Amino acid sequence: MSNTQTVLQTLDWGDAVFAYGQLFASEAKLLGLEVPTHSVKINRDQLAQMVLVADFVGLQQAGAIDLSISTSKLLFISTETVLVKKLKDVMAGPVSQAILKQITGDPKKDSAKNIVYRLLGRDSVDPYSVAANWSVQSLLKNGYYHEEQRGKIAQVVAGSKKLPNREQLATLEASAHHVASALKDFEMKSPAIYKRLKDDVLAALRSRVEQDRSTD
Repeated sequence: MSNTQTVLQTLDWGDAVFAYGQLFASEAKLLGLEVPTHSVKINRDQLAQMVLVADFVGLQQAGAIDLSISTSKLLFISTETVLVKKLKDVMAGPVSQAILKQITGDPKKDSAKNIVYRLLGRDSVDPYSVAANWSVQSLLKNGYYHEEQRGKIAQVVAGSKKLPNREQLATLEASAHHVASALKDFEMKSPAIYKRLKDDVLAALRSRVEQDRSTD
């Protein structure tokens, strides 16, 4: 087993995507997310999307799930979605394990969109940052970040500052390129599923954006 395969049994594929976000998403023009190996912020929508897409593809590559296109029809309107079927449990990072736990076995509930929607748990102002922060926490737990306390007031308000460990993160570069190559291979072999998976994941993230319900 290669070092990359060993690493990706502890981390999610999405963690490698986040760490080297510049390989998977464009630089931000306005709002963006910081990634630890690039000096410019990355498009938050694309980055969060690709973090989760990578986790699904990683589980499929590990033989844990099967991804397929499901079509439903209401009157004259056909709707496509990616159906996720669990095949077995595997060693994987925390988000991938959480994805497996969200699969109910009911095809009506187990689209990629529904699974990501349930995974997020609740609406928030910025669900993209929520998804990206799962990778920060995983990388922190595994030594790719360290925490540094702020001043007393800032510590109470914002908590410890998470700083990247550059040397440790450099060891993830091969894993990030492995994931990028695997995603390209999957796209070439199953273009319809890959495109629909990306669309489903992004739709789920957008559906979790908290709506302003205030009235004048």
